[in-house]
Amino acid sequence: MTTRFTARLAVLTAGLFLAAGGVTAQDKKDDKVPKTISEIMKKGHGAKGLLKAIGKEVKEGKWDEAKTDAELLKLFGEGLGKLKPEKGDADSWKKLTEKYKDNTADVYKAVDKKEADKADAALKKIGSSCKSCHDAHK
Repeated sequence: MTTRFTARLAVLTAGLFLAAGGVTAQDKKDDKVPKTISEIMKKGHGAKGLLKAIGKEVKEGKWDEAKTDAELLKLFGEGLGKLKPEKGDADSWKKLTEKYKDNTADVYKAVDKKEADKADAALKKIGSSCKSCHDAHK
């Protein structure tokens, strides 16, 4: 009887999951990424943005917090290229957003390995790339 109950519960749970549209890991990631370039820039680069938070967390040795924020920044890097800028050439946008994606991934890798110097270097690399992207696309 317990086996039959467990089987029915599993079927019911699966049915509810599918009826709700099924939430995948990608859905959860997509929910975390802002839907506009402006939001990505504000949440990632603003006065209280992820870049500053990660830098501070790494400096203070708060690796768990830094990893959480670095993972979110990496998602922003993956999402930025999917958006369309107000101005500028599509090839330039693709090139610059690919570089941004790589740089945010480098931040995550360094934080994940608890390599403070590499994390700091990757954060600085992102910070020094602002002007070229803004000149072309903002």
